[in-house]
Amino acid sequence: MTSFLYRWWLWLTKPAALVAWLGSSKRPVPLAVASARAQMCLTCPNHVKRGKVAAIASGELKRWSLMRGRMGLNVPEIEKLHYCGACFCFLPLKIWVPWQHIKQWERQNVVEKIKETMPGCWQL
Repeated sequence: MTSFLYRWWLWLTKPAALVAWLGSSKRPVPLAVASARAQMCLTCPNHVKRGKVAAIASGELKRWSLMRGRMGLNVPEIEKLHYCGACFCFLPLKIWVPWQHIKQWERQNVVEKIKETMPGCWQL
């Protein structure tokens, strides 16, 4: 059970966390788009299970994953998704991010790595 202060803090910071995750629109992509992205990620050579990525970003990922669950954002493939080895993103969350927000923050060296390993990636 979570404490009252933690729930209050989570509610208070939710708008900022939504903007950090989904961009200024605060809206995820449609279910069909997220599902198509998930299918592509499952066959990608950059799809990795776990590693240092999980340890580095675990705090923020837990908060965003909690929001994703509360928003009812789910696709059948989501349980099979893990991390992207090119951009180090948590794929169950990234598949919902609007393309404009990804383009705004993706570093050029990451884009080049994705182009080399998976030229047809939905992130490009």
